[in-house]
Amino acid sequence: MYPCGFLGTEMPYSPFPYNITWPEGYQPVYISHLGRHGSRYMTSGKDLDTLIQWLTEATVKKQITYFGKCLLNDLLSLSLLSQKKWGQLTPLGDKEQFYLAVRMYKRFPQIFNKKVFADSTYIKRAVQSMKCFTAGLYSCDNTITVEQQINKKADPILRFFDLNLQYLSYKKKGAWKSEQENFVNRCNIGRLFLSQFVSDISSLPLPCTTLASMIYNANCNCYNVFEASAMQHFFSRREMRYFWQNENCKNYLEKGPSGIGTNLPQDIAFGLLQNIITQTETALGTSTIGANFRFAHAETIIPFAALIGINHYGLQTDNLFAIPYFWRDSTVAPMATNIQFVFFQGLNKPTLVRVLYNEKDAFLPLPPQYPCFYKWTDVKAYFEQILSALPIPTQYDTIVQQVKYFKL
Repeated sequence: MYPCGFLGTEMPYSPFPYNITWPEGYQPVYISHLGRHGSRYMTSGKDLDTLIQWLTEATVKKQITYFGKCLLNDLLSLSLLSQKKWGQLTPLGDKEQFYLAVRMYKRFPQIFNKKVFADSTYIKRAVQSMKCFTAGLYSCDNTITVEQQINKKADPILRFFDLNLQYLSYKKKGAWKSEQENFVNRCNIGRLFLSQFVSDISSLPLPCTTLASMIYNANCNCYNVFEASAMQHFFSRREMRYFWQNENCKNYLEKGPSGIGTNLPQDIAFGLLQNIITQTETALGTSTIGANFRFAHAETIIPFAALIGINHYGLQTDNLFAIPYFWRDSTVAPMATNIQFVFFQGLNKPTLVRVLYNEKDAFLPLPPQYPCFYKWTDVKAYFEQILSALPIPTQYDTIVQQVKYFKL
């Protein structure tokens, strides 16, 4: 359905509907969940406006080709459908969250006869995701009570990437940017790619690669909006791979594991890890809480996955050409990505946790108690070991200040 996995973080969610079993004598008691919002419209119309203006001017100059006219029509359709909905969930995004909740309820109905809490960032698509998800739960059992909360703008748990001062500087002018630029310039595909749309590319409004990347991003977003893309036939497999690798490399360096020894992007997720430990201990200690759900962004998921080393998503390399062979953003953070820590208890038995990444069994760098099941005491000790190695500025009283002023 989707082109070779080359849609990056615009990749719509692929559900994995299978039943989950657990060891004899155990029952599911609690879920700690971290999720990304569902499929969305483009966050801004700026790039579409640039492309439409460029092709419109080419039309006036009689430089537009047949494929250029087709592309212009596709861009106008995407822009028209996105008006007043920039960054919000598409109907596909609604369905992704709704049915994820339905599948979760059907797998673990025992959990939902207790209190359920849901938090989201203040961004509208995250709020919409939380509401669509809870609607899915209500469709299974209208007696479920979900206490929903929208976090403030200064959010150290789910939007640490907007808060940490050192990271904001790293994102804007870190050394990774020149590395990324050199990687993008490894070949000049953009010029040939754009020549199919206009007869004269000597006077473009932006550099070839920048303009071509805008078309690639619009094409990827069409799979969120239309669930298919009329623009896809403009791209060869080689071109899709080239543009995807550029975005994949950027996400890896900017948000993820990054180069060897560059731990800042992932380490600033320490507040989220602390939150998961604390809320889990509270839930397991009281036996009255069934789940904590969190709705956030790719910028939340990618560093957190790297921090805890789930599925080896924290591996670092300085060889940018090697990144696609072990780290793919379309796998790490597609739309509606979810990490589920599902806890199981039995009489006089150690608490177990099964880790699911996009509803598939995931692994941590720990020995399991049973296949796919870890002892919570082992996982907790591993998480606390990660935290103890970080220079968390405990001289500050609040977690907001600790995340804001954390630095390496």
